[in-house]
Parts: sequence; C-alpha cells; structure tokens
Amino acid sequence: MGIFEKMVGRLARVKGGVACPECGKKQTVPDGQEVATCAACGYRASVTEWSMRGMGREGEKTRADPDTPPPGTKIVRKEIGPDTIAWEVPPSGKSGGLLFFAILWTGFICFWTVGALFAAKESADGPGILFPLFSLPFWAIGFGMLYFGLRAKFARHLLMLDPDTIVLARSFFSRTTRKSFVRSGIKSAEKKEFYQQNYTPVYGIEIRGREGKFRFGTSLSEEEKDWLVADLQRVIWPEAQREPEPEIDPAHPKEGIPSSFRQKRPFEVVFPPARAKGSVMGLVVGLVMVGAFLAVGIWVIKDAGFFRWIWLGLNTLFAIAMIASAVTTWRNRNRIIRVRGDRVGIHVETLRGRVPVKTIHLHGDGPIEVRSFASGKMNNTPMVRIELIGENQVVPLVKWYPEDAAREPVEELKSCLK
Repeated sequence: MGIFEKMVGRLARVKGGVACPECGKKQTVPDGQEVATCAACGYRASVTEWSMRGMGREGEKTRADPDTPPPGTKIVRKEIGPDTIAWEVPPSGKSGGLLFFAILWTGFICFWTVGALFAAKESADGPGILFPLFSLPFWAIGFGMLYFGLRAKFARHLLMLDPDTIVLARSFFSRTTRKSFVRSGIKSAEKKEFYQQNYTPVYGIEIRGREGKFRFGTSLSEEEKDWLVADLQRVIWPEAQREPEPEIDPAHPKEGIPSSFRQKRPFEVVFPPARAKGSVMGLVVGLVMVGAFLAVGIWVIKDAGFFRWIWLGLNTLFAIAMIASAVTTWRNRNRIIRVRGDRVGIHVETLRGRVPVKTIHLHGDGPIEVRSFASGKMNNTPMVRIELIGENQVVPLVKWYPEDAAREPVEELKSCLK
C-alpha cells in the first residue's frame, strides 16, 4: 500500500468513519483493511474509493422518485406528443454569489489598472507601459465570471427528448443556442460535480452521448436535480431494471455463484499511454505566462522593493512546478499498463515501451472486480482512478487517467472478469 493510500485510509477512520459511495451510510474501517463492504447496501470497493467519492459523492446514483416533483419547483414537464417529452427550466434568478464576486473582482481590476496607467504615464522609464498591460488576463477572467454569473441567473433551458434525438436549447437574453445528438447514443444521465465553491462541490446535470454532452442545472436545488435526473433516466431507459441475483440450488450451493478467475480462459487487456486533451498546449501557455511575469519582475518592476521579490519568488515557484510536471509527463510518455489473467491469477504489469519494469500479482479463489471512479480534472478533462478489487487486496491499475480513454479498456476488463 502506497503513501497516498495510507493517508486516505487514515482519513477514512476519523470523524466517525467514511460514507458509503452508494447509500451514504457511515461506518468505520479497521486499520490496515484495504477493501470495505457497506453493511447497509452491500457495496464493496477499496477504502480509497470510499474516501475519495465520499468527500465529493460525484456521479452518485439518485434515489429520487421520478413521479414526485419537489415542492415549489418551477420546472415544467410537458408531453408534447407520442414519446416526445420536454422539460422547461426557467431562469433561477440567482448565481450562487458568482455575480457578486465578479463585480468585486472587476471593480478591483479597474481600480488597479487606472492606478497602473497613471504610474506609467508619470514614469520616465519607457517600458513602464507594459505593467498595465498585464491586467488584461485579469480583465478576461472578470468578464468571464460576469458572463457565467449572468447566465446562471437569467438563462432559460428547454430539454426535449423524442424517439430519435435529444435537444438542449439555452435562451440567454435575445440569443438562443441549441445542441443535439442521437438518442440511441446516450450513455449516461446523472448528477455530477462541475466545480467547487469555497471547497464545497457544486453539482449539475450531465447527459453524455457518443457525439458530445449536455451540462446544465447548477442553479437548481439539489432536490430538483435529483428528481430531474431520475425522470430523465426513466424516460431514456424505460426498460432498465436491476439485474436479478443469481439463484443458488440448495443441492449444489456453488452453482450460480460467480466462479473464480482461475477457471476463466487467459486474457490480456492493455491501458495505453493517455494524457488529458490540451495538456501540452496548457503547459506551453502556462510557461509562457510565467516567463512573461518573471520578465516583468526582472526588467519592469525595479524600484518596488519587497513587493518585487515576492513577485519573483511566487512566479519562480510556479515555473518550477510546471517544469516538474513536464518532466513527469515526459518520463511517463511510453508507460503502458497491461493486465493478464491465467490459471495462476491476475498479473498487473507496468511496461516502458515493451519492457516490463514492474509486476503485481493478485492471487486468490474469489471473484475479482474492476472499479473506476473520479479522481479529479486536468485541463477540464475528467480523470479517473481504476482499481482491481480482490477478496482482501486492492491493486491500483492507473491513478490518473482520462475518463473517455478509460471506458473501452475498463469495459473489456469487466467482460474478461465475469
């Protein structure tokens, strides 16, 4: 067990235990235990998953009743025609404090820019005008927050589902934008964490398909989000139901129980090297910006005393962090994770190119499960952690992997372990 897993395990044992990712019931986890099973719902996963998902509860399954809308909701559900249903989501009238913060931010940047312009005008140093120009990125951030704050407060959404397509229309003042994709390509409809505000997760509704995804609803109440997700899931997959439990013959008690992976045919699943989209471009842009700020501290801010050294120190730390990230990315560029199964057990191999550099063996007679859960974001790309769960052992396959790239190998591995 690595340092990270040990730290997460200790966190799972404080404040009365950790919450189950499925039902939310809290329970304590014994010291040294790697696999936890919920006493209420039977959900079984690693202690790491319990702790990480318990803090954010991202992608949790909703238990709302789709036939009972929340009291006081302004969402209007309409049955337009045969198999055609629309949900009208009116403007929320609130922005969650984003609009207020955006006004404060923009006001401060305005004050700072005016002061910098006057200082540059009175300065005899020619390059002094460059200092006010560095407020432009902060102006862009301020206008961006103003836009999203106004949109959260005044935007109206219309979600329509017919037998062939799903459409989301957003009306913001006099402008209306529409997105659509094929209904048969819908993969998921769930409540997910979009961002954090004051270290508190803010959830919205995400509908993901083969051609893209819809994201909306952060300003709705949690009860409205749960109900709307439950209603969407019922309409999109009307025939979906829980898989029946395997029947056990009293005369042959082992029949119907998942067999050991030792009895399966050999298999091999590969997780190729994958990086989040835009990671290289984001790194280049970040290094250019940090380099520009360092240049300002060296050649422009000359008589600012202690402020100049704070400026140079902070930007040097940012530069070191980015360079370290680039070196780590370069070292892992050819790393491949290969999972092999045979009559002996499961073998998790780390390869650089085609040369194995590390192998972990997972032995035992019990069934093996594979789990994938959210571990964060990189350049707005959702990342996941993937683990193999044995009877009393957890083997992490990848700790930081793009969610989209993980779907195919995870599904393939699940089918091999059945």
